[in-house]
Amino acid sequence: MPAETRLTSVTGGKNSLTVTWERQDSHVEGYMLQCNTDPSFPDDTVTAISSNATTSKTITGLADGTQYWVRVRTWRKIDGKTYRSAWSAAMGATTNVATDQPLDTSTNEVEPWFTSMVSLTEPTPGKGTLEARWLKGEMDITGYQLQWATDSSFQGVKTADVPGRDETTKTITGLPGGVRAWVRVRVYKTYASGHTLYSSWSNSVSATPTAKLSTQAEEPEVELDADVSVTPQDSWDEPIIDEPIIEETDADDVIELPIEE
Repeated sequence: MPAETRLTSVTGGKNSLTVTWERQDSHVEGYMLQCNTDPSFPDDTVTAISSNATTSKTITGLADGTQYWVRVRTWRKIDGKTYRSAWSAAMGATTNVATDQPLDTSTNEVEPWFTSMVSLTEPTPGKGTLEARWLKGEMDITGYQLQWATDSSFQGVKTADVPGRDETTKTITGLPGGVRAWVRVRVYKTYASGHTLYSSWSNSVSATPTAKLSTQAEEPEVELDADVSVTPQDSWDEPIIDEPIIEETDADDVIELPIEE
């Protein structure tokens, strides 16, 4: 049996994958490659390479922005019969844009190779806030762009960039309590040339933030007995003082009268 080999790298390109593997000289005439979107490789199609000195191959004609799996094995012929080694462990990669692209100057946006490669999960509502969460992008990306609005068609939308492939949450603040808000996300890549490419928008999800608590303390209510009436303070007369009534007559003649009940 020919000696086994193993993959060393699988790199995505525009509608293509570039595959490299270890060279084997011992009883090896060449290599066989398999490439499939299913890691179980249900298709028996192989690409044969007839030199044991060749250790790389670019597979073309693949769908853009698609995950593929690749594996390799060696082969040799003896007396007209082909002998093959066991397959190597599979490696996966996704086709993408290998080089920079010009922008659409009318919108400053294009839909690049990472179309629909990220999706949102249900946001968590708070007091005037939503915590948005999304799945981590699989590609070499610069970051994410988030949009939110209180309209499902994203009228009056607000936008925020979240740099970094590993950043997968953002708390949106300043939302009106009790009003449903919609959120969506997409990924972007900024090239050295300064061009930024955007994916299409993810699915949109929504939730309703709770209302913020009032910052003004409310005065406690006073419970009154049913048979007690209260006169508004602005209609009160001078206070009545419970003391004897003095009736003046002559300066030297003062009579003290009792208070009538």
